[in-house]
Amino acid sequence: MTDHLIYRIITQERWEHIKTRAHLLPEPLDIKDGYFHLSPHDCVLESARLYFTIESRPIALAFRVDSFDTIRWEWVSSRKSKFPHVYCGHLNINEIVHIRQLEWTEDGQYRWGEISLF
Repeated sequence: MTDHLIYRIITQERWEHIKTRAHLLPEPLDIKDGYFHLSPHDCVLESARLYFTIESRPIALAFRVDSFDTIRWEWVSSRKSKFPHVYCGHLNINEIVHIRQLEWTEDGQYRWGEISLF
């Protein structure tokens, strides 16, 4: 099942601001690069560790890969992996499959937490 899902990592605070809206708009980095940055299941925890602090309380929004017509899997040399980049103006909130909490562990890593249905 996780092979068919990709994830957008955002902060808990951002989620609280957008969860009742229809769309998730791009962050400044997305605008600069021209696409939404998402992660495959097996890269989410490392992405959270690299780009989110424990204080930001990151969460992972799960989307079905086939929800996007404008997805490209592109090689990211710094991560030595392909990542899903979605070329569009917004992500539809109603296409979120579920939300996963990302929990900080004592050894300085993130792990998958609870699943919430949206």
